[in-house]
Amino acid sequence: MPPSPAITCSPYRIGIRWDFQRLACITDVKSMFSVSRSCVAPIRMECPLIPWRSSVAILICLATLLRIFPTAAGLKRAPIRSGIVRTFGPIGVADMGDVGGAGLAAPHTLDWPEAELYDVALQNEFLGASLMDMNKLTDGEAKDILRTWPNQSSDLWPPPGGTGFWLRAQPTDGDVAGPTLSSPGAKFFITQPDGLWVFFLDYRTCDVVVVEHCGTIQNLNDKRSRYIPASHSTVLTWTTKWVRATIKAKGRGQIPRWKATGGKLKKPNSSRKDSAEYVGAVRHLRVLYSLPNTDYHKWCSEHTPTGYEYFCPHSSLGSYNSQKMQAFLRQMSITSQFYIKPKQSRGRADAFSIPSPS
Repeated sequence: MPPSPAITCSPYRIGIRWDFQRLACITDVKSMFSVSRSCVAPIRMECPLIPWRSSVAILICLATLLRIFPTAAGLKRAPIRSGIVRTFGPIGVADMGDVGGAGLAAPHTLDWPEAELYDVALQNEFLGASLMDMNKLTDGEAKDILRTWPNQSSDLWPPPGGTGFWLRAQPTDGDVAGPTLSSPGAKFFITQPDGLWVFFLDYRTCDVVVVEHCGTIQNLNDKRSRYIPASHSTVLTWTTKWVRATIKAKGRGQIPRWKATGGKLKKPNSSRKDSAEYVGAVRHLRVLYSLPNTDYHKWCSEHTPTGYEYFCPHSSLGSYNSQKMQAFLRQMSITSQFYIKPKQSRGRADAFSIPSPS
């Protein structure tokens, strides 16, 4: 027998309409939507009552009620449905469909009243925010996710020779322009990838891993054309200012980028201007294209990637630290192409010690 309609008394709705609590999403977004909780309703510690004796508080309460009552009138009682509720992402996102993406946290099946979903939308209405659709990310949302990937890493892509670190070059965190890719000698037609990680062998040679967010198939075709190795060679261009800028390194606090390479780059000469550029040949290139989930499944069933290309759906970008996604990303490292990891020769070690250009 199907369940009968239930009257939903959301703690959030009661708190706002009768106790005049502050919005929990304003009080503490992180604790309110913690993945360890199965309900997005706030608790009283997160939403302290606003005292009636405060004239300012009364004005705020009245303004809140004027916003709530027109919306509350449209809420209807709804039967309880059993559905998949995503407990990852910036806020609790309910999804009655399939959860896409490799290695994402396992969703929980809960008895979730439909009216509670209205509460989530109601909370976001007050903030003027919108739910992030992990199945189809905008360019800005994708870059925000890529900024959560490490600044310095030897785990995502094992370094050649076993020493040194990959550095994130794009997207940038501050106001210092990051490195760009181009054909040798090009000044105008350059490529600034959505995501770029660089492993420096020295100031003349580097390996790069590119992550490109693609919103449409046409966008994918355009970005693929930039990296076809048969058409041209590729160089990386970066400034002295970028090398000198500090980043948060693993277990070492803020250090300059040249030092964060793990000894691969030497300190630039103090007389060298910040605007002076370095140009290094790209030895090893791998590109990860991220597609909207629906386009991803359609495209992959009809195409064969070339050796340097990798593909993932949008919903997988946020799961880089899962075991499944990390195993996938490690395939992009140059070390994955060798059955037995080669030992670092003395000659190669000496090559790493080429002094920086003046």
